[in-house]
Amino acid sequence: MTLQDFLRSEAIAEVRKPLTQASNLPPYCYTSKEWYDLEVDRVWLRSWLLIGRLEEVPNPGDYLCVTIVRQPLIMVRGQDGTVRVLSAICRHKGCVVAQGSGHSRAFSCPYHGWTYNLDGALLNAPGMSEAENFNRRDFGLVPVATQVWGGFVFANLSADPEPLMASLREVTERFESYRFEDMCVVRKAVNRLDANWKLWLENSREGYHTPVVHAQSYRQFYQNRTSKGWLHSGKPGIYEMVSCSNDDGLLLPRNAPFELIDGLSDEDLETTHFLIYYPHLLLNIAPSHLHFHQMFPLGPDATTIVSWFCFPKRAVERPDFESKVPRYFESPDSAMEEDKDICAKTQQGLIGVLSKPGRFAKLEEPCYTFANWLLDHMFDEPSCVGTRRGRQPRSKRQRKKASRRDRGL
Repeated sequence: MTLQDFLRSEAIAEVRKPLTQASNLPPYCYTSKEWYDLEVDRVWLRSWLLIGRLEEVPNPGDYLCVTIVRQPLIMVRGQDGTVRVLSAICRHKGCVVAQGSGHSRAFSCPYHGWTYNLDGALLNAPGMSEAENFNRRDFGLVPVATQVWGGFVFANLSADPEPLMASLREVTERFESYRFEDMCVVRKAVNRLDANWKLWLENSREGYHTPVVHAQSYRQFYQNRTSKGWLHSGKPGIYEMVSCSNDDGLLLPRNAPFELIDGLSDEDLETTHFLIYYPHLLLNIAPSHLHFHQMFPLGPDATTIVSWFCFPKRAVERPDFESKVPRYFESPDSAMEEDKDICAKTQQGLIGVLSKPGRFAKLEEPCYTFANWLLDHMFDEPSCVGTRRGRQPRSKRQRKKASRRDRGL
């Protein structure tokens, strides 16, 4: 099936129906290279993406290189103290000027020696003195839109993106009391997932699978759990969240050794929240710490998952922190292996020629809203899609106007 054949099919219209009538995204959306390439163009290259944390580049000259959908980027703190995200592509022949992380006074291309300042300005271009109409000011590393919230550094690869806070404001207000900006990164782990990035996202936001997939983890870590169910909330199109009792959250160990965060509401003290800020930031928010994931798609059937743990400074400064913090890792690490396995098995099934779209369960409402969010962003022309919840699809300009109206702008 070609992409155009798929767009003419009825499969998308089935996803657009009300939740109790809707079908899942078709297997094609998880396996097709054409669909994946369209996602990169329509979603990943137009969205605010998490690059890293401010504390990873604490001093002028510190840098960290990140590649997202084959786009090599540098997060660097300049001599003026400002953290920027720059393209890592040399403006001469396209060679990558930096890799990994470290400290440097400038970036020098390993191919022909073009050298760039920490703010991206071209300092030296050997052998270009005879080039006509060549102005170094025109050939700096391409700057990428960069904004910061809560110690997180975001970048957007589109030419003129809306401000980060236009879409993130509801999240910042809801979780202001957690003071993410004052937390410290204590662990950063990288995992490879042999599955499409959407499978990981969907799996991480619904509680439907937990009694089955995480049965072993529950038996090991939460033998006496007292489930209060899973609550779905958030603002569709901006963020989705499921929340549950700490007993079912798989994040807060029994008899947790560290204090809970000061200033939280009674509800937040008893609850673990699992939030997705589209398309790739997954925040698992416990009343004592933050556990979050970045997704980096490697293609239609592979994804890199970067998982972080952050704790308040008060906890990190405890003399017994290093000896006791591993208790907070055990359950999420166990769940990670279970989730990697089930997502890989699902990817194997979706590749099969007999695979057909299933139906959404009520507990998969976050997956349903994500599927429709994705379709909203995948199509610029209304003729490409069917109706959604009884409404005719709108043009890109109409959707943008409605989105701004919904935010009160």
